[in-house]
Amino acid sequence: MKITIVTDIDPHNQTVGGIYNYVSYLCKNLKKNNFHIEIIGRTRGNKKTKLIPYDKFFGIKSSSNYTFLFKLLKFFFIKNNSDVIFSQRADFMLPFIFKKGKKVVVYHGTPFLEMSHKKGFLTSRIFNLLEMITLKSCDRIIVVSSKTKEYLSKCSLNSKIVNIPVGVDINIFKPKDKKKARKKYGFKFNDKIALYVGRFSVEKQIGFIVDEIKKLQNVKLVLVGEGNYKFKINDNIKIFKPVPHKELVEIINCADCLVLFSKYEGMPTVVLEALACGVPVVSSDVGDIKNAVVTNKTGFLVSKNNFAALVNKVIANPLKYRSGCIKMAQNYSWAKIAKRTIKVLA
Repeated sequence: MKITIVTDIDPHNQTVGGIYNYVSYLCKNLKKNNFHIEIIGRTRGNKKTKLIPYDKFFGIKSSSNYTFLFKLLKFFFIKNNSDVIFSQRADFMLPFIFKKGKKVVVYHGTPFLEMSHKKGFLTSRIFNLLEMITLKSCDRIIVVSSKTKEYLSKCSLNSKIVNIPVGVDINIFKPKDKKKARKKYGFKFNDKIALYVGRFSVEKQIGFIVDEIKKLQNVKLVLVGEGNYKFKINDNIKIFKPVPHKELVEIINCADCLVLFSKYEGMPTVVLEALACGVPVVSSDVGDIKNAVVTNKTGFLVSKNNFAALVNKVIANPLKYRSGCIKMAQNYSWAKIAKRTIKVLA
């Protein structure tokens, strides 16, 4: 079976975020099930080594997702004979609405709501119009969170929607020797470490996280990611650029807890990766994080008023949550998630 995956990632260059991880793990599982994979993606560098398996790659050079979408329009006029066209955003499906084959869109969040926060009402309305045009042409819509399902249900699309969460590779993300990991990355064994992994952007509210961690005595904050958002740093903050999974699992194993305080999310992959390593999570109650972060078992869902206090509580005894975290992550193994996703695509 041949599948065309339309995405803004580059299979030769790792980028921060759940979409890259989603495409990477899905492609590995598609290969195991004898899919012929064609990727139409956004070229992000000159590297040629495949980090994500594929049989054919169409790279589009663009400075943003908006120019990427514009350049995608040429595929209106290019023949496509895939059995399945699988788009990672609704608007990216636009050039393929008249093509043969099964059309499936996956929603990694609530793009319309995010767009209205970032770009304002008019731009978000134009985006919403493109969404509706493409979604009506699709056969199935995969959502990774109930919040997204709720949003799309208002658009009379219930019959097309299937909720399948993101997955985690529990063969890679698992508990490791904390003392050894900390020594490698320059931390002391007795350090208290809170970890953030993701984009440095306004909606992630990193400024709030930094200010709250500063209130806690002797707690170090480790940030893994990149972005244009600026925030104040001090000696107790260490920043790593995005790293491959082999290193990320080691950094997660350095931590006593993972911290998030996003305005909106679906189900962040890093939450599941932390849990799989036995690391509890302290997060705002957004998206489907509540399904994996269970109070006093795998971490805490918090507000602005109790964020610092509950981070402090978790860091005081992180081992208390270890077994519950690992058990929860097993529900989201990529073996289980891929099987459900392939059933929709086939």
